[in-house]
Amino acid sequence: MTLRGSAGEVELREWFGVCRRRHGTEWDSLGPAAELRARGQAEQLMRWVALIEGRPQGLPGFAEALAVQETIEALLAGA
Repeated sequence: MTLRGSAGEVELREWFGVCRRRHGTEWDSLGPAAELRARGQAEQLMRWVALIEGRPQGLPGFAEALAVQETIEALLAGA
C-alpha cells in the first residue's frame, strides 16, 4: 500500500516493512519488516503492562473500542 502526500510517499510492505521517499528521491527503508514487527509487538506489550499497572498508556478504552466495532459492523452491514 502506498500513501502519497504533498511531502512525498510512504509505502507499507508486508504490514510492517515501511519505506518512504520524498519527491524525486529513492525509496528509504525504515527498517527490516521483522525488526519493525518485533518493535511494534514490544510496544503493545509495554502499553498493556502500563494499563494493568494503572499508568498512562494510550490504549483505547472500552467505550472507544466498542464505538470502532459498532462503526465497522455498520459499514459491513451496508456493504
